[in-house]
Amino acid sequence: MKVFNPHIILALLLLSAPVFAKPGDVVSITVSPQTATVDIGSQTKFTMEAFDNTGKAVQNVDAVWSVEGGIGEIVNRSRKNAQFRATNAGSGLVVVTVGDLVAEAQVDVGSANNSPEIETADLPDATEGTAYEASIEADDADAGDVLTFALTEKPNWLEIDSETGVLSG
Repeated sequence: MKVFNPHIILALLLLSAPVFAKPGDVVSITVSPQTATVDIGSQTKFTMEAFDNTGKAVQNVDAVWSVEGGIGEIVNRSRKNAQFRATNAGSGLVVVTVGDLVAEAQVDVGSANNSPEIETADLPDATEGTAYEASIEADDADAGDVLTFALTEKPNWLEIDSETGVLSG
């Protein structure tokens, strides 16, 4: 014959009973935009929405905002919104937390495009009736950028190689 203690059974039932949320209790959160691509130094606004078990938006929810991945920082925040400022290139997350609920937005930070710099200071003078050749030297600090050379104003006889920057005529 087995003997059961009713207090233990009641305690087990209470521990395993599902917890039902009341209307107004936050049961889910979202963040938008869910993805963002920004340049270093720029800012992007993220918005959190909280919902109860009926799908109704819940107002005045205190959220905790953070950034993962060392890509930037939260510079301004309110209950629903956070302003993210990109400080380092790479990929990371803007994270919003309400209690034990978490929503994340993927953020890719690229370095701002730098203008190329023309390094050639002076060009040789051209003499009428004599072949002319000179090189334009330029550099771009952005790795992987391809330079294309072009002349917007020129005499009819002068051409430039768009890939090498060599002037001829």
